[in-house]
Amino acid sequence: MPKTKGENEMKFSKIILSALITCLVTASAFAQTPDAWEPKQGKLNNAVTAVAATPANGEMAVVGYDNGDVYLTLTNGTSQNPSWIKVDDPAQGTPLPNKGITSIAISPYDTKTYFVAFGGCKYYGNLWVTRTGGQYWQELESAPFCNIVNVSINPKDPSIIYVTEDGGQVSTSEDYGNNWTTDEIVDPLKPAAASGKISAVATAQGSRDRVLVGTDTGEIWMTYNAQDSNPGWTILTDVYPQPDFPSATVSDLVWDDNYAPAMFYAVFNSAFTGKSLWKNGRAGNPYSWTTTQNDAIPSHTSAANISLNPAFVHTLYVTTTYTEYEAYQSNNNGSMWYNGDCATTTANSFDTTSAVCFAIDADEVLNGWGAWNVDDRIITVNGVQVAPGAALPAAVNDTYFFEFSAGSASWAGFDVW
Repeated sequence: MPKTKGENEMKFSKIILSALITCLVTASAFAQTPDAWEPKQGKLNNAVTAVAATPANGEMAVVGYDNGDVYLTLTNGTSQNPSWIKVDDPAQGTPLPNKGITSIAISPYDTKTYFVAFGGCKYYGNLWVTRTGGQYWQELESAPFCNIVNVSINPKDPSIIYVTEDGGQVSTSEDYGNNWTTDEIVDPLKPAAASGKISAVATAQGSRDRVLVGTDTGEIWMTYNAQDSNPGWTILTDVYPQPDFPSATVSDLVWDDNYAPAMFYAVFNSAFTGKSLWKNGRAGNPYSWTTTQNDAIPSHTSAANISLNPAFVHTLYVTTTYTEYEAYQSNNNGSMWYNGDCATTTANSFDTTSAVCFAIDADEVLNGWGAWNVDDRIITVNGVQVAPGAALPAAVNDTYFFEFSAGSASWAGFDVW
């Protein structure tokens, strides 16, 4: 017999603590499972939009927010509670703009050098560099100025910098960002068989040899020995082609070497398709790509960049620039994305017709789970749609992430045992 609302409310004591600790989404921001990792001083209801790491220091991370805040850690970026330094408003030098950060790139050789790109389409203030670890900043006034979606650094020759704009335009600098050209340069990293210009580069956090390269013709190449005089390259986009795989400019890439084999993420500059964001399922053979863009990221919107949290390896950050600047976060390898539209709950009765999200430690679900009064609500767990009480998909980071879509009933119930 269906359980009543009152009966359900008495059975949620175990879930309250778990949901408070691992809550998937906040009403004022968005998914914040790695809450302790993100610099709390900079949050203030603002969203993390870009995270960067470097093989030059495995514990270094730089984090950017949608209000222009920039935080740095040099000693414990893979810890769940790093020591952060705010570097966007130094006592000397020019403060950075107070607008959304779209991309951060740290030199693979020099931990004091990193670039920060900002959204927007103005003639100034969209690309900055520090060569002093954030103490002083230089505005690169000659850089491309219209909606920079990604900045990346050549790991073989760090004087070469790539910038991709929303729309797919690629510019390259051969002098550390001081001068730029839209013409193709002689690039020591470009695979001999690659077409087009290099548009984005991703280096694995643990090695300058493991590199992904994207081009403005939609190709993605992989090498495990980028520093060799003649690296071996494998193309990932033609081995097992998808019928709806984009052929647009590759605007950003992530090499996630927390898995064996690695997992790759790619962003294509392909608005209006709903297919700008893709991932490779741990680089199997053949290399198979699937789109990770769901309804949370509108189909008319093009993702701009993607970055990985180094401590919570399932957590990804994405920004979009088409029509308006938005920030999204996923805590389960891109299966679900959130930007604040999903309210949280710490009780097993949802007194709302709106969508509800929460997270539960896998150890709390030993024998089963159930949901009531959810006839017209869609339930997804870790990105997989499930029926009430059905078997759950594999846990992510020992956690089940539940999402109940909006429904017509004024309440719904939930329980685990």
